[in-house]
Amino acid sequence: MAGLHEPREDSLMQSDDSTCSASTDRTPDVIFVGIDLGTCYSGISYGRFYPQDLAFPRCWIHTATLGDVSGSRVQTRIPVNYYDKHFKGPFLEWFKMSLFRNENLPDDVLRSSMFTELTILRKRLKVSAVTAMADYLKLLWSDFHGSLDYSMYDFEYNLIITVPGNWPVYVRQMMLEAIHKANILSDKVHLIPKFISDAEAASIALVLDLIKEHNGTWHRYSLPHKESTAYKICPRQPLQMEEITRGECIFAGGALIDNAFMNILKAKIKKKHPRSIIDNSEEQLREIAHDY
Repeated sequence: MAGLHEPREDSLMQSDDSTCSASTDRTPDVIFVGIDLGTCYSGISYGRFYPQDLAFPRCWIHTATLGDVSGSRVQTRIPVNYYDKHFKGPFLEWFKMSLFRNENLPDDVLRSSMFTELTILRKRLKVSAVTAMADYLKLLWSDFHGSLDYSMYDFEYNLIITVPGNWPVYVRQMMLEAIHKANILSDKVHLIPKFISDAEAASIALVLDLIKEHNGTWHRYSLPHKESTAYKICPRQPLQMEEITRGECIFAGGALIDNAFMNILKAKIKKKHPRSIIDNSEEQLREIAHDY
């Protein structure tokens, strides 16, 4: 989740067990786990409240290891041989997009040869989008839970799943189905009843650090939907969050190029080549931004 404390080794959390002396009448230890299941990348953040400082939880970002890849964000993909040991092929990816009906997908996604090929592969394996999401969540959760100290296995876990705020209700329901199908919930592992939007997650993260006096601006850009949303968040009480109206945007490589950037580009060109700015159309400027 955006805005949490700097990534640390998961062992830091394990070493703090001694600070929470056990008593027979206290409530069970609880770990709050935030899971972000993205189209291309996913990750887990988690926090724990301590008796000596109940106002502020200590938070960490889990370093996941799936296959031969490690990091705070790992690719949302499943080896094909997970379903068929005799099948040699690429990874199963982009299955999150298959939760959507075609009429809710952008045209460029529907035209994408990669999306088409991955969908055909998934159907050949007779794996539904919900099943793929469930299996990936199971792998991610298993890696996270296995990284914790054995003394924490008896803790209670409250799971918080973040989703884009503009997701249709039917997609949220399918995601909920996938969570239950993953079989990670139990009497010790509970799912928070309400999905948390990305914006809410960012707001909460900012509020955790109340000593900061300045406001924050949080921007979300999602692939392959190409959703762009910006929020201005005031961490003081009462919490205020305002959606900033976005300008026309283009997607260039791995970065979002908006109107403000285009204005900077124009100014730079005008400063170095005063005459050329007159000859460059808006489309040519966009090509420059895309290529360079």
